[in-house]
Amino acid sequence: SQHSQSTQSIITSLFLILTMAFLFNFAKPEPKMVKESEALKGRDDNLMDKCADKHTFLKSKTKPPFPDGTESIVFGMGCFWGAERMFW
Repeated sequence: SQHSQSTQSIITSLFLILTMAFLFNFAKPEPKMVKESEALKGRDDNLMDKCADKHTFLKSKTKPPFPDGTESIVFGMGCFWGAERMFW
């Protein structure tokens, strides 16, 4: 029937797309760690000195020592794509 041919065509297309995506990723070389001699230089100054002592909205401390029971999380996303905006 017309309906089953359309469904079969969609399934075949999805299978081909997924297979191509898998093969494309499979062919990529394994990432390699940057050599120390080629790595970007780190910072000499401490950025914590430039941060406010209290959070603008929450009014909580932003620098140690923190109260007992305080939990923290570190995000390492970089800033090239502006991904940190989702946490503003």
